[in-house]
Amino acid sequence: MMTRQPHQDQQSRVLYELSAMILNLLRYPPTSIQFSDEIMFFLGFLLMPWVLGLVLLFYVAGVVSSISMSGRVFFLPYPISIFTKKRHP
Repeated sequence: MMTRQPHQDQQSRVLYELSAMILNLLRYPPTSIQFSDEIMFFLGFLLMPWVLGLVLLFYVAGVVSSISMSGRVFFLPYPISIFTKKRHP
């Protein structure tokens, strides 16, 4: 039993130091990381409406383009160049 005690003391000391370091980090988090997280959240919060607006704008442009193309297919089945050719008498 005497040979195991120094090893257990070392393990318990390492475990104690590790838990003290984790508790210290939880109690006082690094301020630079916290500050950058707050800035990134604020920027994301401000830019999200712009991103959603651009997505919706491109979506509407795609829908209008699709409707325009299908309207051309149904209402003008022939190429427009047939109707615009000049006929010489």
